Amino acid sequence: MAWYNEASGHYPNAPAGGAKVLFFSGGSALHDACSELTRHTHRSMHVITPFDSGGSSAELRKAFAMPAVGDLRNRLLALADTTCPAVSALLPLLEYRLERDVPLELLREVFQSMLQGRHPLLQPVPEAIRQNVRSHLTVVADRMPQWFDLRGASIGNLALAGAYLSNGRRLNRVLATYSHWLRVRGIVLPVTEQCRHLAVRLADGTCVVGQHRITGKETPPLKQPITDLWLVNGPTLGPVSEASACDEALRCIEQADLVCYSFGSFHSSLAANLLVSGVGKALARNPCPKVFVPNTLPDSESLGLDVVQQVERLVAILRRDAGRQVRVTQLVDTVLIDSSEKNYPNGVGAGSMRRMGLDVVPCPLVEDAARGQIDPERFVRMLLSRL
Repeated sequence: MAWYNEASGHYPNAPAGGAKVLFFSGGSALHDACSELTRHTHRSMHVITPFDSGGSSAELRKAFAMPAVGDLRNRLLALADTTCPAVSALLPLLEYRLERDVPLELLREVFQSMLQGRHPLLQPVPEAIRQNVRSHLTVVADRMPQWFDLRGASIGNLALAGAYLSNGRRLNRVLATYSHWLRVRGIVLPVTEQCRHLAVRLADGTCVVGQHRITGKETPPLKQPITDLWLVNGPTLGPVSEASACDEALRCIEQADLVCYSFGSFHSSLAANLLVSGVGKALARNPCPKVFVPNTLPDSESLGLDVVQQVERLVAILRRDAGRQVRVTQLVDTVLIDSSEKNYPNGVGAGSMRRMGLDVVPCPLVEDAARGQIDPERFVRMLLSRL
């Protein structure tokens, strides 16, 4: 079946009948593309890393020994149906962050006004949802250690944490509930529900633990290339601690009509997903197209890696689970490259990828070559044309 009609730019039964396009990602790189994506399909699937260890996620993880929920919340909000009045009322509440540069006493007063239902952001929210969100926030407040720092805390993250604690620590159950309230046009899942942290080894032998120390956003960028990565139990260096993919994520991988290894932070947002046990085998079983879209913006995590080396790293990680005998093209078969090829700091290596059996597709992904940012509409259209 021809899922995508290039002339109209839509699916035949779009968007409710759109294809199941699965994205491995994390962070905010795909945020702008989600709006364009929902014009074509409401059945996209987003497998997100829950290994973030910075910002307000760090406080929640330390306090409650839980996976990170910030990137999951961001994707839920990006896919929410804002045409629904109830959703439009709920979004500002879940997007709200407590200020950083005000006295803690004032922050506690603001948080208390939410617990009591007095805060103005709660008023427009439908009563049943409002009471549930207040209940989730109350769970967090009741279990919050004295040292917990509310500065910069995301109310959406706090609500998801409270729901997680009051629902038997079943993160997927919580996401299903908030997806329903937000009328999310797609599926958002963590790759695993287990609590793990990301560790990497650099070319000089140094080991770094914690996603926030790897991305170069909260700490200075890494000065050495990353040569290996794995998961550990806690925020300090320890032995490899495998994590198992949740059943829901594996079902999505096996049912996908197309898999996209998305642009974004290469190791912490993309490759980290692929470390989880079961992911490689599930990908190898699904014969659908599998498309890698490398970064066109500088990414300190891919220091020293050209595009072909990035593909080789993705394949090597997936083969840890899928097995060394699995063909490259069972795991990645297509690479979308901006036709100018000007925005890949370490080069592309298209010839090497074609010799690996990959379909390298030059296409106009970047609208403004000087800025180098992938245009959401061009990206979505080119990706869906691979169906």
